[in-house]
Amino acid sequence: MRTRNPQEVANSIRMRRQQHSGTFLVVEGRADRLFFEKFVHQEQCVVIAAGGREPVAEIVSTLVSSGFEGILGVVDGDSARIGVTPSDNLLLLDDPDLEMMLIQSTALDNVLLEFGSSGKLAKLQDDVRDLLIQAAIPIGCFRSLSLDMGLSLTFEGIRYPKFINLQSLELDRHALVHEVKRRSQQANSECGPVLAAIMSAEAGVISAWSICCGDDIVSILGLGLRKLFGSKRAGEVSYDTLVRSLRLAYSESEFRGTRICQTLLDWANRNQKFVVLRVG
Repeated sequence: MRTRNPQEVANSIRMRRQQHSGTFLVVEGRADRLFFEKFVHQEQCVVIAAGGREPVAEIVSTLVSSGFEGILGVVDGDSARIGVTPSDNLLLLDDPDLEMMLIQSTALDNVLLEFGSSGKLAKLQDDVRDLLIQAAIPIGCFRSLSLDMGLSLTFEGIRYPKFINLQSLELDRHALVHEVKRRSQQANSECGPVLAAIMSAEAGVISAWSICCGDDIVSILGLGLRKLFGSKRAGEVSYDTLVRSLRLAYSESEFRGTRICQTLLDWANRNQKFVVLRVG
């Protein structure tokens, strides 16, 4: 299926105004759309996936500048790092991304009950979240360095078992760099300077949850559920399966306590012709 560009999506929203007089909430991707559809007022708010944070920002900006009312967007909490800044109609998630928000919630506990081994979980000396975050910090630092230094590295499609030990979830930094460079078609380039930069960045991390990426955390969770605190086959704990399970396990009561929930309610109070949430 062809991906529509932001201007096409903006024009589509204009056309849909004839059938829908309520709110249009634009989010990054399908997972975000399915998440918010659990909590929006189904008759008063339509949720649209734009295909990324930059497209969300462009769609909202285009429609707001043309005087279109009832449009708002939600993007990842770390969007300012790539130049996407919040506004009255462009709101930020509480955390760097949706997956990080889900992992920090009780949804993870429910997923562990469903997919984990009670015996193996009882033997762990560390909390599962601590294990996940410690394994993800070097990857998050590497992602940040790639962005800040313009390294143009590709992290999508990296093979996590190549650099994370399934038995312990310990991460091999040299293997991480090699795998990312392989995926980026830079396998023959020098690894030493990058390794030193990653370790230096790790030493300066103030908030581990802010530096990490949800894609990494969920992928590492899948590895843990295969060996360290579970006995599942890879296909049973795939990335898509775990994200769906986390999303379904996330409760309305927990959503009510988030900053994004309150921000959406505040937006509706400022734009009283429009409703977003069915909670309040």
